[in-house]
Amino acid sequence: MRPSGWPRRSGYERARLPGLIGREAAEGGPGGEVVFFVDDADEEAQRLRGLGVEILAGPVDRPWGHRTLHLRDPDGFVVELAQEIPGERPRHD
Repeated sequence: MRPSGWPRRSGYERARLPGLIGREAAEGGPGGEVVFFVDDADEEAQRLRGLGVEILAGPVDRPWGHRTLHLRDPDGFVVELAQEIPGERPRHD
């Protein structure tokens, strides 16, 4: 368990963006995305919309146990905010 207030982060390659944000990455755009874990994706979405941030997708529940929100930062990079939620357990047949 991470200490309270300590952000976790990760990154994904550009080829995975269509499955996450529902569209292809723009030509010359970012090479991937960065992920920050938050306590409440819906609360962050509301806060960021109020600040005029461009929301690309979400919040949406993902089967791997995240509720995600994708946005574009001022430099055009894709940023994912992810909240941990109960997900599907992997099957071991």
